[in-house]
Parts: sequence; structure tokens; C-alpha cells
Amino acid sequence: MEAAYLIGNLLRKYYSYNSIVFAIPRVAKSAGTLLCCIADEIHMGSLSELSPILPKFRDESILGLKNSLEYLAELVSEQPKSSELFAKYLSLSIDPSKINISKQVDKATLRRVEGLLENRLYGGNHQTANALMNAYDNYGSMIDSKEAIEIFGPNIVKLDTEEYRFSNEIYLIFNTFAYWGELFEYEFSFIGSLNSVAKFE
Repeated sequence: MEAAYLIGNLLRKYYSYNSIVFAIPRVAKSAGTLLCCIADEIHMGSLSELSPILPKFRDESILGLKNSLEYLAELVSEQPKSSELFAKYLSLSIDPSKINISKQVDKATLRRVEGLLENRLYGGNHQTANALMNAYDNYGSMIDSKEAIEIFGPNIVKLDTEEYRFSNEIYLIFNTFAYWGELFEYEFSFIGSLNSVAKFE
């Protein structure tokens, strides 16, 4: 997430408006969705999905921690006599400092999403950031192209374009390399510019 935020700021700083274009052939993880916040155009198809932006603290999902606490609170309200047992369980399984830190990380991530959206033409940065972060329960809840249009607007999200089809062809090529690499226990990597040489290791 940190890298995506820095890349987003650099792209917006050094490239003019109407020049930052992303194509999503399949699934963009949280960092990819964060980058989409600076996009002038997002090209998607029927197989394209964005992940909700869910911050993590030391590889633990903040949303998962929050949901666990809310679920335990519900159980205690249903079974008040078990409150002591749940309190003991919480004290043994959850570091109390994580609760406060998780809130701070959540707020900081929300501010960063809003910051990237500030330079865009989207209406209501806070509303858009909330939709990307808080409207989904977990990483399994994906944002399809229809929802992406509702969040970013029809002027930003373009469906089934030449750009999308081109990105899908590139995806299929890389996916084929990955398949054969896995079959023969090789890893395919490509680092650098278009002039760089792809490697199997």
C-alpha cells in the first residue's frame, strides 16, 4: 500500500491530466485499487474486478480484527453471563495496543485515499474513499465494473474498450508463461523496460 501511494503521487506529479490510464484485465488488489484513485481512465471488462482498499497492520487485516471484536460484542450481548469468559479470551488473544493502532492505520489510509482522489474530478472524495474502504466486509467482496462506474463515474470507467482487450491479451500471455513455469518449476520474471530481457529462474 505504501508503494502504491508513492507511485500514485509521483504519477500525478509528473504526468498531465488525461494521461494516466489503467486497464484491469482480471483482479486489481488493494494497491491496484488505490492507484486507480489517480486514474483519468479505468478500462474494465466483464472479468475485471477491483479489491476494496483494506489496510493491514503487520500482515493482519484491520477489518478482520474489527469484525472479530464486533462479533464477540454481539455474543456477549446475547449471553451476558459469558462476559467474563469473553473478557479473558480477549485479554489472552488480542494485544490491546493493536486496537488503537488499527484505528490510526485505518484513518491514515482513508486520508491517503482522499488525498489521491483530491486531484481527480470525482465528486465527494470522502464519500468515494468510504465506498472503496468501508462498504465491503472482507477481501472476498470485490468491486465489479458496474460498481466501479457507481464509485468513479462513467467518465472514468470505460467498458470493453480496445485498451481493455489489449491488456487482456497481455494478461493471457503472462498467464501462459506462469503456467508453464509452474509446470516445470521455473519462475518467470520481467523487470525493467521494454528492452529488458525476460528470465526463467
